[in-house]
Amino acid sequence: MMVSTDLLSTGTIRPFIGSRDFDQSTEFYRALGFSIEDVAPGLRYARRESIEFLLQDYHQKEWCENTMVFVQVTDAEAWRSKCDDVLTNSAFSDAKVQGPRDEPHGKVTYLSDPTGVLWQLTQLK
Repeated sequence: MMVSTDLLSTGTIRPFIGSRDFDQSTEFYRALGFSIEDVAPGLRYARRESIEFLLQDYHQKEWCENTMVFVQVTDAEAWRSKCDDVLTNSAFSDAKVQGPRDEPHGKVTYLSDPTGVLWQLTQLK
Protein backbone atom coordinates (compact mmCIF):
# COMPACT_ATOMS: atom_id res chain seq x y z
CA MET A 1 0.00 0.00 0.00
CA MET A 2 1.43 3.37 -1.03
CA VAL A 3 1.11 6.23 1.44
CA SER A 4 0.52 9.63 -0.11
CA THR A 5 3.48 11.96 0.42
CA ASP A 6 0.95 14.64 1.40
CA LEU A 7 0.18 12.56 4.47
CA LEU A 8 3.87 12.52 5.37
CA SER A 9 4.32 16.30 5.44
CA THR A 10 6.25 17.49 8.45
CA GLY A 11 6.39 20.63 10.52
CA THR A 12 8.81 22.08 12.99
CA ILE A 13 10.93 19.93 15.26
CA ARG A 14 10.77 21.03 18.90
CA PRO A 15 13.00 19.07 21.28
CA PHE A 16 12.26 18.88 24.99
CA ILE A 17 14.93 20.53 27.14
CA GLY A 18 15.10 19.80 30.86
CA SER A 19 15.75 22.27 33.64
CA ARG A 20 17.07 21.99 37.16
CA ASP A 21 15.43 25.31 38.13
CA PHE A 22 12.50 25.98 35.78
CA ASP A 23 12.21 29.71 36.50
CA GLN A 24 15.97 30.30 36.31
CA SER A 25 16.17 28.50 32.96
CA THR A 26 13.19 30.49 31.70
CA GLU A 27 14.94 33.75 32.57
CA PHE A 28 18.21 32.52 31.06
CA TYR A 29 16.62 31.81 27.70
CA ARG A 30 14.62 35.03 27.87
CA ALA A 31 17.91 36.92 28.39
CA LEU A 32 19.27 35.22 25.25
CA GLY A 33 16.35 36.68 23.29
CA PHE A 34 13.85 33.82 23.33
CA SER A 35 10.16 34.54 23.67
CA ILE A 36 8.63 32.25 26.28
CA GLU A 37 5.01 31.11 26.52
CA ASP A 38 3.36 28.84 29.07
CA VAL A 39 1.95 25.72 27.42
CA ALA A 40 0.90 23.66 30.42
CA PRO A 41 1.98 23.36 34.04
CA GLY A 42 5.71 22.65 33.97
CA LEU A 43 6.04 23.22 30.21
CA ARG A 44 7.01 26.37 28.30
CA TYR A 45 7.44 27.01 24.59
CA ALA A 46 10.63 28.93 23.71
CA ARG A 47 11.27 30.54 20.34
CA ARG A 48 13.93 32.76 18.80
CA GLU A 49 13.73 33.07 15.02
CA SER A 50 13.90 29.49 13.69
CA ILE A 51 14.96 27.92 17.02
CA GLU A 52 12.07 26.35 18.92
CA PHE A 53 12.01 24.03 21.91
CA LEU A 54 9.89 23.02 24.88
CA LEU A 55 11.39 23.81 28.27
CA GLN A 56 10.33 21.34 30.94
CA ASP A 57 10.16 21.63 34.69
CA TYR A 58 11.90 18.27 34.80
CA HIS A 59 15.45 17.41 35.73
CA GLN A 60 17.37 14.21 35.34
CA LYS A 61 21.04 15.08 35.72
CA GLU A 62 22.45 12.47 33.32
CA TRP A 63 19.94 13.33 30.59
CA CYS A 64 20.31 17.11 30.88
CA GLU A 65 24.10 17.02 31.01
CA ASN A 66 24.18 14.81 27.90
CA THR A 67 21.77 16.89 25.83
CA MET A 68 23.45 18.72 22.96
CA VAL A 69 21.74 21.14 20.59
CA PHE A 70 23.32 22.23 17.32
CA VAL A 71 22.32 25.68 16.02
CA GLN A 72 23.63 27.14 12.79
CA VAL A 73 24.41 30.83 13.31
CA THR A 74 25.68 33.60 11.08
CA ASP A 75 28.38 34.83 13.47
CA ALA A 76 29.86 32.71 16.27
CA GLU A 77 31.81 35.73 17.62
CA ALA A 78 28.62 37.79 17.96
CA TRP A 79 26.98 34.91 19.84
CA ARG A 80 29.98 34.72 22.17
CA SER A 81 29.53 38.40 22.91
CA LYS A 82 25.80 37.96 23.57
CA CYS A 83 26.49 34.99 25.86
CA ASP A 84 29.12 36.99 27.76
CA ASP A 85 26.56 39.76 28.32
CA VAL A 86 23.97 37.28 29.62
CA LEU A 87 26.47 35.55 31.88
CA THR A 88 27.27 38.78 33.72
CA ASN A 89 24.01 38.11 35.60
CA SER A 90 25.05 36.25 38.76
CA ALA A 91 21.75 34.31 38.69
CA PHE A 92 23.27 32.29 35.84
CA SER A 93 26.55 31.39 37.56
CA ASP A 94 26.22 27.71 36.58
CA ALA A 95 26.11 28.61 32.86
CA LYS A 96 29.35 28.70 30.89
CA VAL A 97 30.55 29.80 27.47
CA GLN A 98 33.68 28.80 25.54
CA GLY A 99 35.07 29.71 22.17
CA PRO A 100 34.56 30.39 19.52
CA ARG A 101 36.85 27.63 18.36
CA ASP A 102 37.81 26.68 14.85
CA GLU A 103 36.49 23.18 14.22
CA PRO A 104 36.67 21.20 10.94
CA HIS A 105 33.08 22.18 10.07
CA GLY A 106 33.27 25.84 11.14
CA LYS A 107 33.65 28.23 14.04
CA VAL A 108 31.81 27.12 17.21
CA THR A 109 30.78 28.91 20.39
CA TYR A 110 29.85 26.42 23.12
CA LEU A 111 27.21 27.48 25.63
CA SER A 112 26.16 25.39 28.63
CA ASP A 113 22.89 26.54 30.14
CA PRO A 114 22.39 26.63 33.94
CA THR A 115 21.30 22.96 33.89
CA GLY A 116 24.23 21.70 31.79
CA VAL A 117 22.53 21.45 28.37
CA LEU A 118 25.22 22.14 25.74
CA TRP A 119 24.40 24.41 22.82
CA GLN A 120 26.79 24.40 19.85
CA LEU A 121 26.37 27.75 18.12
CA THR A 122 28.07 27.02 14.82
CA GLN A 123 29.09 29.28 11.97
CA LEU A 124 29.54 26.78 9.17
CA LYS A 125 32.40 27.09 6.67
